Amino acid sequence: QTFRALGDRGGQGSALNFLANKRRSTLPPYTEEARAQYEAVQQVYMEALTCFKEIGDYEGIARVLHNVGNTYLSQGELGEAEKTFREALQANVQLGRQAGIALQHRLLGKLYKVRGEKEKARTEWELAVDIYSQLGLLSKVQAIQRLISSLADGPDFTK
Repeated sequence: QTFRALGDRGGQGSALNFLANKRRSTLPPYTEEARAQYEAVQQVYMEALTCFKEIGDYEGIARVLHNVGNTYLSQGELGEAEKTFREALQANVQLGRQAGIALQHRLLGKLYKVRGEKEKARTEWELAVDIYSQLGLLSKVQAIQRLISSLADGPDFTK
């Protein structure tokens, strides 16, 4: 309310994104009974997204799109999740945020693995590994390499 009264669309978007994150963290695993709760969270994210788009805040747009994509993924709405993660990826590219780009590739890999599209998952995860390696984030590189090895047929000896 305060940000709205002040006309601070960035502050309002940040507050809405925070509120939606808090609500999402308390949601039960997705079921038909929980659909309305998930939709309410998505509505708050969409309000936040509108705020950030109105002022051209790509940082805010990237953050909210990431959260929206994760919520779609939790709901099993893989097509919407993919579309939203791709939008978040583009926002991070526009910003030049390498860690954000890598994160979206990681999430796209997860989505493709859930779909059973192993080669697409591998491609996305390899892109994430390349970026995280360049950034010196070795723990993230190792975590994603374990994900890549989980795609192989047979036992996974890297755990």
